[in-house]
Amino acid sequence: RRALEMEVATLRKQKAEDAQVMSQTATLVQMLQESHTALVSSNTHLLAELQELKKQHAFEVEQFQRNFDEISAELGCEGKLSVGEEPAAPIASTASIERKRRS
Repeated sequence: RRALEMEVATLRKQKAEDAQVMSQTATLVQMLQESHTALVSSNTHLLAELQELKKQHAFEVEQFQRNFDEISAELGCEGKLSVGEEPAAPIASTASIERKRRS
């Protein structure tokens, strides 16, 4: 009889420990789910921001290209500069541009 009582006490203690572990596990699972949700939301936000920055960058590149082409035309430079291409001749200084405009 004494052995059965000790076994019951051990099993009750084990059951209480198991319940505590299950509760901690459930808490950790909830924390992981919340963290995952926050990361997915942040990722979505960052992807949208990246797309917007890419559009803005493309627009700015087009503006710079247009400005370069206009300045090249004003200075009488030959050809157009492609994105990433180095200019064939040195770009005129501000003073030389001003002298050309005056003449």
